[in-house]
Amino acid sequence: FGTKLDLNNFNETIGSLSGGGASGGNVNLGSGVLTLAGDNTSTTYFGAISGAGGIVKEGSGVFTLGGGNNTYFGSTVLNQGTLETGVTNALSPNSTVVMGTSVGALLDLNNFSQIIGGLAGGSAVGGYVSLGTADLTLGGNNQSTTYSGVIEGGGQVTKIGTGTFTLAGANLFTGAITVADGTLNLSGSLSGNAIIDAFARIKGTGTVGGNLIVNNQGIVSPGNSIGTLHVGSYTNNGGIYEVEINGTGQSDLIECSGNAVINGGTVVVTSVDGIYDLAYKYVIVSAENVTGTYSNAVSTSSLISPILLYDPQHVYLLVDINFVSAARTCNQIAVANELDTIIYPNAYEKPLLNALLTMTSENIQQVLDQLSGQQYTNDFFSTQEINRDFIRRLYDPIRYIVTKKPLKQSFYHPCYGAEFDTNHNKFDVWIESGAGCTHVYNAKGARGFHLNGYEVTFGIQREIAPNWTIGLAGSYESDDILYNYYGRGKSKTLLGGLYALYRPQNYYLLADFAYGFSKNSTKRSVTSDTLFYEMYSHPRIAQSTFYGEVGVDYAYKNYMVQPFAGLEVAIYNRQRVAETGGSAWNLVINKNEKATVNTRLGVH
Repeated sequence: FGTKLDLNNFNETIGSLSGGGASGGNVNLGSGVLTLAGDNTSTTYFGAISGAGGIVKEGSGVFTLGGGNNTYFGSTVLNQGTLETGVTNALSPNSTVVMGTSVGALLDLNNFSQIIGGLAGGSAVGGYVSLGTADLTLGGNNQSTTYSGVIEGGGQVTKIGTGTFTLAGANLFTGAITVADGTLNLSGSLSGNAIIDAFARIKGTGTVGGNLIVNNQGIVSPGNSIGTLHVGSYTNNGGIYEVEINGTGQSDLIECSGNAVINGGTVVVTSVDGIYDLAYKYVIVSAENVTGTYSNAVSTSSLISPILLYDPQHVYLLVDINFVSAARTCNQIAVANELDTIIYPNAYEKPLLNALLTMTSENIQQVLDQLSGQQYTNDFFSTQEINRDFIRRLYDPIRYIVTKKPLKQSFYHPCYGAEFDTNHNKFDVWIESGAGCTHVYNAKGARGFHLNGYEVTFGIQREIAPNWTIGLAGSYESDDILYNYYGRGKSKTLLGGLYALYRPQNYYLLADFAYGFSKNSTKRSVTSDTLFYEMYSHPRIAQSTFYGEVGVDYAYKNYMVQPFAGLEVAIYNRQRVAETGGSAWNLVINKNEKATVNTRLGVH
């Protein structure tokens, strides 16, 4: 009962091994390797082999494992001859069987089902596995292996464990291979069916001669990047199809010589190069007949919304963009929604859309801001500032009348050096010029601008009756506009105005009517890491304004203050704007009218 061959951690070579059994005759490898080298005899061993080491079979004879308690962890290397099993589970479930490549090297299950740690080696001419009617379960040691030989017989193969099992040979066994866990990488061929269970995976460019059945949560991923998996037929029972595509129109494909039956499941889309052919229908399934549909399609990128299309022989994938998922502000969302409506982009639209798809959310938001054309909103504001400044300048030539009470005698004009009297029959001609700047800051997601320039304003006025003064004025203003975001412009404005002042004792009434026209030149840009677009336009804006003001005199000793209130009503009309220079991203802005109402309170 205690008979034992103990290698004591040393590698040993013997001619053959036989005997052993329930009463003893076991082999303890330790960390050693036992080589059965070569007397070319056929023997049967009934004992148990244990330890961390492995065994190597050489020679042309048949070595039969007749016991069922082998537990060693090292490899089982079969270089020559036949390794045969005489009982169920004779092979160690912890050991990877490594088949030699020479003619005649054979693992013969002899109709006894086996569980092994893994299977590797083999070639097209040797290192075969014969199942007979038995089943072979492999992969339990979670190692990844490649087998290039041929599995034959009528039994089945089951892949367990988390490793990847690569089948590279032309396998002839007629039973199914079931992937219960881990990954089957098929670069060779199978004669029977392939069944993929939940969370297991099949990939590669090989051929399943029978039916590829992907069960609920099972995964099929053709190729080892983009590739085609060839199958006799394809049944998807709620499984996952992982599709890889690229920007040149290539995609994974399940190519069926028979039918494809799709009972729900999910298509998961990934771009291998981060680029998409946005106008292309990728073929992802082809078959003699396609029935059923997938439940949905998703992308590993939040910027992509995949669309599935079907015809009787194909399933197509169309990539739709989803930039609104990256947008944050109202402007960004509006632009993103417009971009997302582009289903079939043209050659001029594709470069920027694909560039956006490779960006971070922050960079996408910047480009969306650039595309928005918010500079044209700033044009309204800058014109409004120019118009208001003109209205304020119409006050200058009548300031001395407003801020002094009417007198009977003549008095000296403090600005123009003219002496006025009560005859009311002379014209007063005036002119002024100046330069200045205005800065409007960013606020609540809206971009501001910087306005600087010069103006010349001139006019003529006359007191037409006691307490009544009317005047006529004109102005030319030139301004540079620097937008706070990717753009600049110039504005040249002509303005004309009519003003009237009623100045009796203790109060005054002022009315201004102005009309003007601004001719602008705008340049803005859209830029990314690899692309640059520059757009040009010439917005034209006409403005009409009424301003009314009333003030009251309050005197104290030798001082007088005048609280006043003013109301401004303006209408701005911008003509249609059509940009040039920006390829597909030129904006066309329809004619637009904007009305503003503003109040003014103050003290003179």
